Amino acid sequence: TFVASTSDDSTAPIFDIPSISPVDGNNPSYVSVSFDQNWQVNKIHHRYLSQDQTQWVDGQVFGPDFGLPTPITTSSLANYAAQLMPLDKKDPAWQQYLTLYEGGFISSTMDYGNSKKLKIICEMISTSLADLENCRGE
Repeated sequence: TFVASTSDDSTAPIFDIPSISPVDGNNPSYVSVSFDQNWQVNKIHHRYLSQDQTQWVDGQVFGPDFGLPTPITTSSLANYAAQLMPLDKKDPAWQQYLTLYEGGFISSTMDYGNSKKLKIICEMISTSLADLENCRGE
């Protein structure tokens, strides 16, 4: 579940990332957050289980690898999500985020159509259930 503060203070976004279990086709992965001396989020490090499931792999670093300024704030996250929204599902920027979201690699068996993209992005930017439902057009 994604949770974000409604303030502009730096916050650690909590991503709706795949579970540690591959039950739904997800690849096991997790994130850790780096803070500066003022407790502002600088980077979100991603690690995932290799496709052959023999070792943990250092993945992308959300922030620098995605062109985000530091510190990462709820505003910068919302701006990033807004940039992703109109992109085609084959666009490299969307594929980069989807790789992080799906646990290090994109499964050929998963459906990544527009409804999945809308779900992912709305969860990035919504701060309440009402915001989430409004974003999804429910």
